[in-house]
Amino acid sequence: MSNGWEHSAGPWIAKMGERGDWGREYVLDPVMLERVSARQFTCVLDVGCGEGRFCRMLKARHISVVGIDPTQALLAQSSARCTQCGGKGATIQVPGWGGLQTPVRGWPS
Repeated sequence: MSNGWEHSAGPWIAKMGERGDWGREYVLDPVMLERVSARQFTCVLDVGCGEGRFCRMLKARHISVVGIDPTQALLAQSSARCTQCGGKGATIQVPGWGGLQTPVRGWPS
């Protein structure tokens, strides 16, 4: 059974662009970034990272981040964009949410 994300990943990536939609840019992102900054996190796990937009925002703030998502097309886009922004790799795959592949790239050792 498909969850629909593989089919809709392309349109989602196109719609989100680099900044996301209005709700993410003006509602979710400011609150989440403030929480991460206030708690002074140095490592973050982004569950359901999609195309990696929030991962890139965290890396721009010098926060180590690992993003996980079960959708291959979104992970591929996340990895490509993270490499373009100078990241060492901030995504891992969770096939069917059944377990992490190793080694986990982008996570401090």
